[in-house]
Amino acid sequence: MERDLLLTQFSAKKKAAAKQYEYFFKAPIRQGHRGDFYELKDQRFLGHDTFVEGVYRRSNEELSFFYNISIDEIVSEVHQL
Repeated sequence: MERDLLLTQFSAKKKAAAKQYEYFFKAPIRQGHRGDFYELKDQRFLGHDTFVEGVYRRSNEELSFFYNISIDEIVSEVHQL
C-alpha cells in the first residue's frame, strides 16, 4: 500500500512513522507566514530566484522577464476592477 511505503520513509515503526510524518507535514505551519511564497516569477514559478533559474536551466528555456509586484499591489489592482 502506498501509505505504508510513505510511512517507512520516516520510521520502521508505524506509530513513530505516523508521528514523524505529522511533524514533517506541519513544519511549514510552524514557520508562520512566508512572504517568499508570494513572489511570482514569469507567472509560472513560485520560489526564490535560484530555484526559478534552475527550473529554466533544466527545461532549456531562456529567462524571459521577472515581475516584482507585491501582493498588496495585486490586491489593490483587483479591488479597482
